[in-house]
Amino acid sequence: MGRLRNSLPMNILLILYHTLLYPYLSYCNIVWGCANNSLIQKLIVLQKRAIRIITRRTFRSSSSPLFIRLKLLKITDIYKFQTALFIYKFNQSLLPRSCLHYFVKNSVRTYDTRKASYFISLPFRTNVRARSIAVSGPRIWDNFPPAVQNCLSFGMIKKKLIEYFISLY
Repeated sequence: MGRLRNSLPMNILLILYHTLLYPYLSYCNIVWGCANNSLIQKLIVLQKRAIRIITRRTFRSSSSPLFIRLKLLKITDIYKFQTALFIYKFNQSLLPRSCLHYFVKNSVRTYDTRKASYFISLPFRTNVRARSIAVSGPRIWDNFPPAVQNCLSFGMIKKKLIEYFISLY
C-alpha cells in the first residue's frame, strides 16, 4: 500500500478524497455536524489523516497549512458551510414550505448596531436545542462578514464562504 500511495500523483489522491471520503463527511452534515467534537473526533482524525496522505506529510505535521494548500474545508467548517447555504436559501425563499418555520426574520432593523441580527433568537433550555439548526444557524450566519451575507447568487456565496473559512486557518 505504501508503494502505491507514493507512486500516485497528488491530484489523483485529491480526486480520490473527493470521491471516496468527502461525500461521507458532507452527507446530511447539517443534521449530525452539530454534535460535540468528542463524538465526531474520529471523523476529524480520519480527515486529517487523509489530507496528510494526499500531501505526503508525516503523521505529526500540522494539518491547517495542508487544508489551506488544498483549499479544503475541515469537517466543522463543512457543517458551518452547509448551514450558511441553508440560511441563504431561506433568505432567498428557495426552500420548500416545510422548512420555512425554522427561522424568524428580524423585521425591526431600522439602524445598524454592534449586535444587529438578521433573525430573532429562539429560546432554548437544553444543549440539544442549542445545537439545532433553528438556534445555531442564525448565530453562524450573524458571524459572517457583510460581504458574505449580501451575496446575490448561490455560486458567489459558495465561493465567498470557502474563501472566508480558509482565511481563518
